[in-house]
Amino acid sequence: MEKLLRSNLHLVGSAGNLEHLCAFAKQRLCWAQLFTSESTRYESRMGKVYDVSNLNGLVPDMVIIQTKVRCSLFRIKEQ
Repeated sequence: MEKLLRSNLHLVGSAGNLEHLCAFAKQRLCWAQLFTSESTRYESRMGKVYDVSNLNGLVPDMVIIQTKVRCSLFRIKEQ
C-alpha cells in the first residue's frame, strides 16, 4: 500500500459525513453516481481512506479520507 501525505493531496471539498460529501461531490463534479469503497491501494495517517468510483469506473487520482470529525475529497497530485 502506498502512503498518502498531506503534501501529495489537493483538497477538492469536505463535509461533516460521508453521505453529505458524496452529495457535494456529485453536484460539484457533475457525476450521476459516486461510489466509495475502502481503499486497497492507499493508506494515510490522517484517517480512513476510500477509493472513489463513478459510472465510468475507478477514478485513480481521487480519494476520500474520513477523520473523526470530517470527510474530505482529495485529488492526488502527480509525483
